[in-house]
Amino acid sequence: MLFRQAGYRHIDCAPVYRNEKQVGLALKKLFEDGVVRREDLFITSKLWSGDHAPEDVPEAIGTTLKDLQLDFLDLFLIHGPIRIKKGTTPSLETFLPPDIPATWGAMEKLYDSGKARAIGVSNFSSKKMEDLLAVARVPPAVNQVECHLIWQQDKLRKLCHSRGVHLSVSSISHLQCCSIFFQFRKLLLPPFADNRYCTTPICCEKLPLVLLQAFSPLGSPGSPLPGIISVLSNPIVISVAEKLQKTPAQVALRWGLQMGQSILPKSTNEARIKENFDIFDWSIPKDLMAELSGIKQACLKSQHMFLPMSHVIDLSSMFVTSTI
Repeated sequence: MLFRQAGYRHIDCAPVYRNEKQVGLALKKLFEDGVVRREDLFITSKLWSGDHAPEDVPEAIGTTLKDLQLDFLDLFLIHGPIRIKKGTTPSLETFLPPDIPATWGAMEKLYDSGKARAIGVSNFSSKKMEDLLAVARVPPAVNQVECHLIWQQDKLRKLCHSRGVHLSVSSISHLQCCSIFFQFRKLLLPPFADNRYCTTPICCEKLPLVLLQAFSPLGSPGSPLPGIISVLSNPIVISVAEKLQKTPAQVALRWGLQMGQSILPKSTNEARIKENFDIFDWSIPKDLMAELSGIKQACLKSQHMFLPMSHVIDLSSMFVTSTI
């Protein structure tokens, strides 16, 4: 019932989270019990790196739709700008040269068919976004990336806002989760030229044409990955929170909203879920926003997302965490 009470309406899924069948069963029960209607939800999933071949893309979304027990997705993302051999796990031996234009062409066909009402990307750097926008017939509606107070993505945010790509931030403390992102009290349709990308309100207070969607808006405090620097224990964040009489988590989330991006915080704690939603009737003043902008920057997790720790190398050229 918390799903309904808190106002959560966006469910962010992916095959690699290994729980789409369970999510599908939960959705079926929610619909049958009248807790929520399909048209009230915004459901996202992603194309895994082993399914980048154009002929594999329709099969991939078909499997996802079957597992989720849905007829269409509101948003379908390319999970990352890397490609691996089909049926394998990421390693230095399984990487293949990506062909993003070909993969995107197959994504555009899903958009044309209505199986995906909007299409986008995830973990794309500024350079890779520019390359895709140069060839796309249907421009990406969303770029979902790591973005938080310790990795603010200034260059990427400016590019996405200027080119109409929405930046979205989700919170993934491990790859075995489904992140739910809440419906804001102030709902706006993305102001695309013809509003063709979606018919469901996107959760953001101020939307550019192409959405920047941020994962790990709290810096993944529950992540098992080594070397994680805590956003919530940063002295500047704590100081701003004390001045505003808010929690560090609320400051981190509110900052994301005021930067014009949607945020996908993940929590399994009922009290924190409610706390995360209490960020709409106040704002961070300009002087404190300036303090937050001065936080020393450090990518927290994207460089570890696709390889086991024993194989981690410098992947900055592959991921959105690059400043390229």
